[in-house]
Amino acid sequence: HGEPRLLVVSHDVTERKKAEDELRESEERYRGILDSMADTYYRADAEGRIVMASRSATDLLGYPIEELIGRKLADLYADPVERDQFLQALKASGSSVRDYQTQLRKKDGTTIWVSTNSRFLFDSEGRVSGVEGTTRDVTDRKRAEESLQESERRLQTAAKIAKLGVYIWDLVEDRCVYCSEEYARHHGMSVEEYHAAMTTLESDSEWVHPEDRAHYNAALEDWLSFPMENEEPFELEYRIIGKDGQVRHVREKESFLEVQDGVAIRTEGTLQDITENKQAEERYRQAQKMEAVGQLTGGVAHDFNNLLAAILGHAEIVEQQLGQDDDSVRTIIRAADRGAELTQRLLAFSRRQPLNSRPIDVVALIGNVHQLLRRTLGETIDINIAMAPALWNAVADTGQLENAVLNLAINARDAMPDGGRLTIEAVNVALSAEDAATDMEVIPGDYVSLSVTDTGSGMPPNVLEHAFEPFFTTKDVGKGSGLGLSMVYGFVKQSGGDVTIESTPGRGTTVTLFLPKAQKALEETGSKKRQAAPRGRGETVLVVEDEPDVRAMAEAILRGLDYNVLTAKDARAGLALLEAEPAIDLLLSDVVLPGNMSGPDLGSRAGEIRPKVKLLFMSGYAEPRNRLRSELPEGCNLLDKPFRRIDLARAVRAALDR
Repeated sequence: HGEPRLLVVSHDVTERKKAEDELRESEERYRGILDSMADTYYRADAEGRIVMASRSATDLLGYPIEELIGRKLADLYADPVERDQFLQALKASGSSVRDYQTQLRKKDGTTIWVSTNSRFLFDSEGRVSGVEGTTRDVTDRKRAEESLQESERRLQTAAKIAKLGVYIWDLVEDRCVYCSEEYARHHGMSVEEYHAAMTTLESDSEWVHPEDRAHYNAALEDWLSFPMENEEPFELEYRIIGKDGQVRHVREKESFLEVQDGVAIRTEGTLQDITENKQAEERYRQAQKMEAVGQLTGGVAHDFNNLLAAILGHAEIVEQQLGQDDDSVRTIIRAADRGAELTQRLLAFSRRQPLNSRPIDVVALIGNVHQLLRRTLGETIDINIAMAPALWNAVADTGQLENAVLNLAINARDAMPDGGRLTIEAVNVALSAEDAATDMEVIPGDYVSLSVTDTGSGMPPNVLEHAFEPFFTTKDVGKGSGLGLSMVYGFVKQSGGDVTIESTPGRGTTVTLFLPKAQKALEETGSKKRQAAPRGRGETVLVVEDEPDVRAMAEAILRGLDYNVLTAKDARAGLALLEAEPAIDLLLSDVVLPGNMSGPDLGSRAGEIRPKVKLLFMSGYAEPRNRLRSELPEGCNLLDKPFRRIDLARAVRAALDR
């Protein structure tokens, strides 16, 4: 109970202060080290809140450090799913992950790609107390990788479209050490199958077509023997036979990749499938050949028509004088008729014959031909007709199509001397632009496909490539003119369609006609009453023809039909007669005349000189009838050479009465 006293207890904290100072200095050094790092350091507690981050976090994410402290890591991920995936990766690895790539969202809303090395932190009892790690911005690298991947993807796509395969070859071990999928596909295999197959081959040249192998080996050996400084790449086109049995035309380009002490160690190259290019080149070459032959045959047919016109006309004149019982005259007329038929076949091939194309019922046409085929082919040939339901009508010349089917059927019969089966099938087909570009030369659209198939001897490839050429035949001398298939080819092409042929030796042949679908309804046709040759009434006809025999024949026939006849050898002479003779009623002129004035030109001048004169033209020229008609004055008719006496009589009478 005395006076109050102050009790002071003192503790020596020198060591503690020293420890605190050392800890502060250590943390400052640690902070300095973290802040000097290019990567961003972070630490988060067990709840995922950031408790520490290096200064570079501000540059990385755009947040001041004070805003980052206390913020949850989950808020920084561009997608919450990515945070869960990150934690799953940590758990799956045990405690840490390295170079884990994910996306974070910056303060301004933009996203960046980061690579993080992270690990779990554990307390004294082994429980997860947090996570720490370093993070680096890899956005530029990621974009570069994505750009490279996209570039590689485009390159692979381009290589696939171009059918371009890539490979690397080890010359020391003589084996392929790398090949692309497209390269293996050219050999009819996958990459794995190709590498496995290489172990059983003595040389890669075993894939080369036997006919090209010697040339390939020689060319490759010559290239490898070149001096290395030459740097000329190896380039060659040849054929390979893949494991799938397909023959492919390829173009190979190869260059030196690695050279040691002047010796080639490795090469790299490309192998491109050019099969379609080769097929297109062959189709183009064949089309050019057929067109050239067509022009030649068309020219021959023109001259032949003039000869036949003279022969037929004069033979009929003689027949009238001697009577119809003279065997020699009848033989001449029959021979001339056969010549006219031959000319029509030539014109059919050259696509210059006059066609009467119209909508036709293919089912009805084949039904009519069927009966004739049964009598023609004999009992050893089984005929099968297969017409698709609701078959479209086609546009074609009825007579020419019937002849085409008969020609194909007779060819089939000759290919089946011991009997067999003939199948005539028709279906509706829609040809796409791709079909028209790769397989045929037609406009894309709707067609009636009419095929004739036999089970006969077939044709080998070297015969098949000439099948449509005129006068080409494998039959014995005197058993075929070689114009059957060429006539079919020309007729169908002129009709706006196309023809394909497939044949295998010993298995038969299929010829398919593609005829355009008719857009109009069928035309009704009535029977024509046979008429006698009409005669003249004393009219005067001016005949302008440069061929003397044809001119004389026309004059003789017309005089025999009671016409007065004047003749001229060319347009200039005909023009002089028109100016000098006012009584000319009809001008009968050839379309093609020598000199600078054609028949139609003469007709125009005739109309100016003699407005009342009637016009009639004749032609044996091998041009499409529509084109010739377009050159004629309106309303004028055209008489095709060779013509019979009655044809001339009717044409002249019709022109005068018009």
